[in-house]
Amino acid sequence: MITRLVELAACKFQRDAEPVWASEAFSNTCREIYSRLPICTGALRGAVCAVIIKRLALLCNRSHFATLLADIPNLAVEVTLAFGKSLTIVACSHSTCTQRNQPWQVIGSFTEKCETCGCYTIRVVSDTEA
Repeated sequence: MITRLVELAACKFQRDAEPVWASEAFSNTCREIYSRLPICTGALRGAVCAVIIKRLALLCNRSHFATLLADIPNLAVEVTLAFGKSLTIVACSHSTCTQRNQPWQVIGSFTEKCETCGCYTIRVVSDTEA
């Protein structure tokens, strides 16, 4: 039953963090989650990372967030790994292109032209293909 309670807390945290993600209170709450709770609360840590990833570009401009990452290396590592997993990997699928097996990483939606062959036949590939 504890696991279910932690999952419920993670959902509520994500919901409640939306309006306050830019505040120092959000950073302080993240600090408490990573400093005081056992590592087995992965769902709650995942919720923290999800909120941070969604606003990462804006949070990086806040000194309290930079201090948070410097003070809690585990948070910095988990945010980095979560961010990496959120990237989309694309590659040229034109059969004669020299970039065919050279994936690029992009964030969000894209209309990408292959710089080598000029085609627009870019395909999304899984990390195992890359």
